[in-house]
Amino acid sequence: MRYDVPLIAQTTGMGCWAASIAMILGWKNQASFDPSLIAANPGGTNYVPSLTNGLDPNDRYILQRNGFAVEEPACYTPSAITALVDHYGPLWLAGLVPLSGVAHPVPHIRVVTGFEGGQVYINDPWPVHSGSRYTRSFQTIFVGQMETLGATELSQPAPIYLAHLATSSAFG
Repeated sequence: MRYDVPLIAQTTGMGCWAASIAMILGWKNQASFDPSLIAANPGGTNYVPSLTNGLDPNDRYILQRNGFAVEEPACYTPSAITALVDHYGPLWLAGLVPLSGVAHPVPHIRVVTGFEGGQVYINDPWPVHSGSRYTRSFQTIFVGQMETLGATELSQPAPIYLAHLATSSAFG
């Protein structure tokens, strides 16, 4: 299963979380979403500073406010990812990722737009102002990057690595 998700680039070095929310909301609503408006969060907590400082890895509020459900940290199998993508649509995914122009892998959010034949389809809001699309193996994305991030955040009380729309993708 693979979804046609709009690619939205992050506008700041730490705005991947907002751009990834915008991509999934854009897919769901067939509309354009501005990551800076998601960060402004009208009527709620202002997340604009998180565009510069990054999102707290335990912060569920901005995801839930935008209609996302958070999955508990787990070591996912290919069949579990297939089921999540098939049922909920694109996934909001955290990992410890090597980024162009950055000396070492850093925590980063991307969107899983599909999963077929062991290949994960990614919409990446990096680089700033352009973004990118690519495929990587399940092993690279989920074992190599997501679980590695989890290993570095063992002291975090309730980190978020995977989220999706709270309702089924039957409409998508």
